[in-house]
Amino acid sequence: MPRVRELMASVARVLLGLAMVLLLAGSAAAAELALAAVPAPADPVPTPSLPQVPPELAAAVEALRKGDAAAALSSATAFVRNHPLSAVGHEVLGAAALMAYDYKGAEIALTESLRLEPGRVTAMLRLGQVALRSGDLKQAEDWFRKAVAAAPDQGGSRRALAIALFRQGKVREAIDEAREGVSRSTDKDLDAVIFLAALYLDLGQPGEVEGLLDDLVGEASPPQAQLLLGLARLELRKVDEAAPLIQRAYDADPSSRWARLGHAVVRRERGQIEPARQEFEKLAAENPEWSLAHFELGRTLLAERRSDLALQAFARAERTSPNPALARLRASQLLLSVGEIDQAIASAKAALSMPAVAPYARAILVQAQLARQRPDLARQELQAAVDASPDDVIARIQLGRFDLQQGKPADALVEFEKAAVIRPDSADAYVGQAQARLALKQPDEAVRAAERAATIQGPRAAALVFLGAVQERAGRLPDAIGSFQEALRLAPNSLPAARRLAGALERDRRPAEALRVLDTASKAHPESVALLLDVAAAQERAGDVPAAETAYREILRRAPDNPVALNNLAYMLSERPAALDEALALAERAYQRAPTSPAIADTLGWVLYRKGALDRAATLLAQAAQAAPDSAAIRYHLGMTYARQGRREEARAALEKALPGLSPADAAEASRALEALR
Repeated sequence: MPRVRELMASVARVLLGLAMVLLLAGSAAAAELALAAVPAPADPVPTPSLPQVPPELAAAVEALRKGDAAAALSSATAFVRNHPLSAVGHEVLGAAALMAYDYKGAEIALTESLRLEPGRVTAMLRLGQVALRSGDLKQAEDWFRKAVAAAPDQGGSRRALAIALFRQGKVREAIDEAREGVSRSTDKDLDAVIFLAALYLDLGQPGEVEGLLDDLVGEASPPQAQLLLGLARLELRKVDEAAPLIQRAYDADPSSRWARLGHAVVRRERGQIEPARQEFEKLAAENPEWSLAHFELGRTLLAERRSDLALQAFARAERTSPNPALARLRASQLLLSVGEIDQAIASAKAALSMPAVAPYARAILVQAQLARQRPDLARQELQAAVDASPDDVIARIQLGRFDLQQGKPADALVEFEKAAVIRPDSADAYVGQAQARLALKQPDEAVRAAERAATIQGPRAAALVFLGAVQERAGRLPDAIGSFQEALRLAPNSLPAARRLAGALERDRRPAEALRVLDTASKAHPESVALLLDVAAAQERAGDVPAAETAYREILRRAPDNPVALNNLAYMLSERPAALDEALALAERAYQRAPTSPAIADTLGWVLYRKGALDRAATLLAQAAQAAPDSAAIRYHLGMTYARQGRREEARAALEKALPGLSPADAAEASRALEALR
């Protein structure tokens, strides 16, 4: 049977460099921070609704709703003249002045509204809007903080505060406020969720976006939510799952610049580089102040290996970005990903002096040194940051994660524990402790750290999925199943929770339950190729070959170039002599798309063995065995090929090494082959 997990692990290694940047950066990776990654109104701060107004003010409020600032000003001014002690009257007048861009008049009217009614939250929010629009970000933050203090459970107040923090480069604080706004929301404030998801996407955390929106987005969801989830899945390389979401947004409004941008990204990810670049060039020309259009153009030019032009596009993205330092960092991250190491280092170093982005700059510099195969210099960079600021929790967590990635869990644990002492409410510190304890083979301590992290994060599906993963690795399978089930209860359509639960149930020898979980999830996420892959693999392991074959063929109908489906279907078909030609064609396609995967090379080699093409089979299988020396199945296939070639000693060595790890059927075949070689 195909080694699905082995294959997925080998494919995942392709993305290791980017993942390292994300790990080092903590809860936010280097990224351009445009205020929203989805279509948004010109003023992204949520405008509070006005309470019941006197009949004389109704005309002014109706004019505000229609966007008629002049009529609203006229009606509100007349009302205030006759009712000078009306707080709501002054607030409506302030709102009208704000709509008319009369910031001084708006401030005077709203201040009077607050003087008449000191606890008026909506007036505080509008005063924050005035400050935000006039460029006084600190004053905006102060007003929004007052609104939060007055009404801590009002999601709009926290969202507004997050925007003010965000524009000042206070990234972590902005995320914390947006997250708190979502957690306190009792009315499923989709706007608050979309805003938090947009922050996560701009910060390079598409996984968080998917976790937030998975159980909220369907065909009837707002285009903003669908597009945001689609863009996140593109970042996660889930092109086939992203495409339907983006296509629906595009079909709903093909003139939308956001839908056009998403549509072009899909084309680029599917290899249609030139038409994608042409669309980005149009978007950038039509929207010269849109930083993201310039950035995506630069990204596409990099894909064409036109580095000089890409750098020019990134420079324009930086000039037009509301946060130039973070725009620069995201560009440096992309430059690093295509091997432009010197350019990436120069860009990241320029941002090190800016406290708000220094952690992300360090992450990129560290990754650059690793790309140069200088882990010593990478660690020096992180250690210097800790030495310069011993109480900097982010720097310590970065250093701990680096040590963990470098195979030094004891050193990592020291840093994570120090971080937790400095900031006891840091979930990241306890997540790191759990990972280090697992690496040190301290399962009980790992579970306690994961439980602490989950407690800090509150009732969130993602936290419970992490806890369950730690419990599973610690050998507490029943507890893990319980955590995954609770995660699904909190977020019934959570893909990570469903997939983890299904895997745990299989390991608990409950395949029928696992399949039911996957079937339910696949109905909720009909566009998910990854989920259908899980279903197919589970059916295959359960011995239901016809159902598995049907599932793999459905995957290939949706995603013709999916290497996992191509590989697994080829392996299945190789068991049937009449289907060997189709198996070979599928295996060749899989190998073309993932030539570095040992599992895919093994499948192609095994199909060639069955067809009698022994020389090429032996070459591929030897390469696969070198890349995955612990794979008994690959050694078995190599040994069988050597045996048919008459290479008796090499065949015997490979088969003897493979024998202890083989399935009963393969072990019996290997034993017979060994007997024949004696």
